[in-house]
Amino acid sequence: MNHAHEVGITFGTLLKSYRTQKKLTQLGLAERVHVSHISISYYECGRRLPRLGKAIEIAKALELNEDSKDKLLSFLNLPIEGAPNVSTLLDELSQEFYDPKTPTHLKENLAAQVNGVLKDWKEMLRNEVKWAVIPVAGWQSRLLDIKPTVKVIHHAIAESRMCGLDRIILVIAPSQEESLSTQLKKEKKIYLAVQETQLGLGHAVMSALRYLQSNQSFALILPDERMDESCLSTMVKLYNKHKCTIVSARKFKKADEENYGVLRWMERKGDTCTIQALQEKPEVRQPGQTLAILGRYILTPSIFKQLEAITPDPRTGHIELTDALNRLAHTQKVLGYIYGGKVQSISPSRRQLINQLEEFLK
Repeated sequence: MNHAHEVGITFGTLLKSYRTQKKLTQLGLAERVHVSHISISYYECGRRLPRLGKAIEIAKALELNEDSKDKLLSFLNLPIEGAPNVSTLLDELSQEFYDPKTPTHLKENLAAQVNGVLKDWKEMLRNEVKWAVIPVAGWQSRLLDIKPTVKVIHHAIAESRMCGLDRIILVIAPSQEESLSTQLKKEKKIYLAVQETQLGLGHAVMSALRYLQSNQSFALILPDERMDESCLSTMVKLYNKHKCTIVSARKFKKADEENYGVLRWMERKGDTCTIQALQEKPEVRQPGQTLAILGRYILTPSIFKQLEAITPDPRTGHIELTDALNRLAHTQKVLGYIYGGKVQSISPSRRQLINQLEEFLK
């Protein structure tokens, strides 16, 4: 018989109507069909639909005639045969756990297996990249007025969120804390980590650790480099596939030696390569398969162990992220993503700084 669906009538409302007509409580019906009373509640409020077999059991428990039974079943949104369905799986699990005929040892075995799957699932969720670290405690931003600093920060925040990174840690200087707290008070999920001493990018990354879980991978965005199209979304996809550290890079240009760190690669497939070694702003670039390191990274928690192990750069006294990445590349896979778009940097090179100082001292 064809049942035209009335406005406002759903499987849940019809089930509740039939149940109350039989003067059954949710618990009473649940005991008859071997599910929890919460399952019956979910069916009635529309949060879940039972599988077909369970719906037939419910109709039988309610002693429905064929017409009422067909009407109830017509409201099921049945999945394509063989396709997995969350509601069906939950219903089947509930049936097994509440069925008094199921032996206790089988329930315990099933519970252990489900618990293992849940742990793996939670671990997978934790391994998703949701955090972005944005260092703004460098000397450039310390010298800038707060307004241009905030503008640079907003660009980096917008890029993060566009790429699905909605939890953001700003690594700031002590002098910036009060102003940035005021300027960014309307922003959600923004955390300020103070870098007490300016000891390099590696030290800035370590300053963000207090907000990150021990197994939390994260993106690192250097806001003084702006890309015409962010590569972070692609890098996140690469991370989801390979679960390893990803470093963005580009082909070298003439003036890159004193502005950029360098990576050497040993295998390349399209715009992805396997990194062999990395070096921070070498005075002389070695020939071969080298690329300039850009300011976008996906970092795994293992970076912190490497940062703790390295010694400060003798030239600068800084804890360099590149040195830690170099150590990491010798112990596990580190991939490079070769960016082909335009990059605009607001950081002056060392040569430009020297020229400015010489001009100032004349």
